[in-house]
Amino acid sequence: MKTNQIKRTSWVVCLILLSAFVTLKKEEKLHDKFAYVPSGILKVGNDTFSLQGFYMQKTEVSNKEYQSFLNDLIKSGNTKDYELAKIDSNAWNFGTTMNEKYKAYYSNHPAYLDYPVVNVSYEGAMLYCKWLTKKWEKEYPHEKIIIRLPKREEIIRAGRMDTNLPYACGNSLSNSKGDVLANFVRIRNEEIHTNDSTKKIEIKPNSAHASSYSEDVLAPCKSYYPNLNGIYNLSGNAAEMTDVKGIAAGGSWRNSGYDIRLESVEKYEKANPKTGFRMVYTALPKK
Repeated sequence: MKTNQIKRTSWVVCLILLSAFVTLKKEEKLHDKFAYVPSGILKVGNDTFSLQGFYMQKTEVSNKEYQSFLNDLIKSGNTKDYELAKIDSNAWNFGTTMNEKYKAYYSNHPAYLDYPVVNVSYEGAMLYCKWLTKKWEKEYPHEKIIIRLPKREEIIRAGRMDTNLPYACGNSLSNSKGDVLANFVRIRNEEIHTNDSTKKIEIKPNSAHASSYSEDVLAPCKSYYPNLNGIYNLSGNAAEMTDVKGIAAGGSWRNSGYDIRLESVEKYEKANPKTGFRMVYTALPKK
């Protein structure tokens, strides 16, 4: 009798340990990609927001991650969603710049797998969130998984927490060593001048120093330094879509320092090389 009781007790202990192990594995996976942002009060200008806690992806969605999604659409024969979600590499040809190598290689070459996906539509980003939600719900059937694009206020909150910092990296875009802390257009003093006719301040880039402006376009998803929450590139690199179509936050590699503040708004009409996205995650127990 005692032996049977010991066996039953051992099985219970094993089940408890197994449950704890599964939870730990889930938490490890969750915290590998997402950082928890606790609830709090956020002030933006004259507005005050009360935000519930959420998990935010530590990096922008990468080419590798997005290609997995597109491959699933192709395998399933979902041509309708694929047409909405596919990458528009022709968008690299903007203005007078013909970025042929990025058009050919950026979205699919192994060298760029860990770079932010860009040139995708708002509809494509929404479909990606929906696709990933279904995948996670299969993996964690006892929870109601919600993966979505963040609100603008959530991006600001994740970047500054309980401070009033202008950038995710702090008060300045460089540290005491002179290291640059974000990917943005860096303008030299000699390139700023006043137009004698209009009396307006203008920027006239010096092509001889073009390589000093920023990275070779975008930087990898894990580049520069994460903020205190472990989140990368909330200021600069790729401007990030919000849940409102046509509105991105945080500025991009094509913006100057002032325009990559956490509160900066970047408007877009269609897929472009400046705009990518990251996700937020919430989960509730299923009833």
